[in-house]
Amino acid sequence: MRLCAPGRLGIVLAMKVRALLFAAIMCAGVVARLAAVQWNTIPHGDVTGDVTASASVLTSQTYQVRDYASYVRQYPGPYYYDIAKTRGTYLDQHPPVWPTLAAAVTFLRGGEATDPSVFLSFKLLSLFSGIAVLALSYCIGRVLLSRASAAWLAAWLAASYIMIDYSGNGS
Repeated sequence: MRLCAPGRLGIVLAMKVRALLFAAIMCAGVVARLAAVQWNTIPHGDVTGDVTASASVLTSQTYQVRDYASYVRQYPGPYYYDIAKTRGTYLDQHPPVWPTLAAAVTFLRGGEATDPSVFLSFKLLSLFSGIAVLALSYCIGRVLLSRASAAWLAAWLAASYIMIDYSGNGS
């Protein structure tokens, strides 16, 4: 039994159904990721160091992590510079790409070099990256697998709690 009419009309109908399915998956993924941006209110874990390093880039053009006492307790070193004199450690957990991008977004938004403003820039970066992952997974899945597999892949990523949380917590 055929689900669509034969010929050109059936092909057009199938294309519209696929487009609507992809749009529904993307909308669900975007809504979930916007909620993640809203519920992640404080930087946590390694994001804290990235936020303070990014704020440091805006103020002193260095990748310096503040609150060095608690940071050194977590990551005792050794440090080859005087952390008391520099009033913090330099970014040593991640490459500087993400903090540099967040500093650029903060600057372009006209934001201040404060932790909440910089954290918002991190959340915006992770939001747009998470949305791009959904779209790219569908596009690449269509080429490498099939349209149905690509739709399942995008739907799975759109509903994945880990992917949703990473798309809103700034990491």
